Amino acid sequence: MKKITVFLLIAAMVLAMAACSKGGDIIGTWTGEYDQVTFQKDGVVLWAERGSEKGTFGSPDQMHYTVKGNKIEFDEDDMVCTFKVSGNTLTLDFDGEPIVLTKQ
Repeated sequence: MKKITVFLLIAAMVLAMAACSKGGDIIGTWTGEYDQVTFQKDGVVLWAERGSEKGTFGSPDQMHYTVKGNKIEFDEDDMVCTFKVSGNTLTLDFDGEPIVLTKQ
């Protein structure tokens, strides 16, 4: 009986860790030199671009996204990128063209 209890506890911990995927790390608003990206929990992303180097961000485009491992798939034009979160920095890499963003 004790072994079954220990097994169930371990299984519950493994499932809990699997449920907390790395995709949860990207939730929030991230700002870069030319882009401001907000990943929402419901799978919606709002992506705004800066009008000029010192200008404000324009109206955001709304898309849907899904996270699969270290990749983000966007429903807009079948865009896919890899991502990496390091502290307050999110790097989105679109085929060798990285966008570096800082969490707000």
